[in-house]
Amino acid sequence: MKKTLSRSGWRFIATIMIIVKSPTSEAWTLRIGGLRSNASRMSHAELDEAEVLDAGDPVELGQLSAELLALLPNIRVIGGCCGTDHRHVGCIAGHDHARSAA
Repeated sequence: MKKTLSRSGWRFIATIMIIVKSPTSEAWTLRIGGLRSNASRMSHAELDEAEVLDAGDPVELGQLSAELLALLPNIRVIGGCCGTDHRHVGCIAGHDHARSAA
C-alpha cells in the first residue's frame, strides 16, 4: 500500500532537494537521514517581523511529523529550528514508535 502525506504536513518544510534516479522511484525516501522542523506555522517573513518567537503547537508538530516519518524509514536524527524546543522534539519522538532513541 502506498502512503501519502497530507498537504498540511509540508508546511514545516522550507526547501528540500534530492537527486533521484527516476521521478517514479521511491528510493529517494531512503536517502534522507535527518529532519529539522520549525515549530511555528508562520512564514519566514512573518517570523522575521515577529517581536516574540512563535512556539507553535508541539502536539500538532508531533502528529504532522509522524506522517512524514512514516514515509522516511532512514531518519535517525530529529531536531528543530525557529522556536522548536524539547517539548516539540519530545512530541515528534513520541509519535515515532518504529525507531529507538540513540
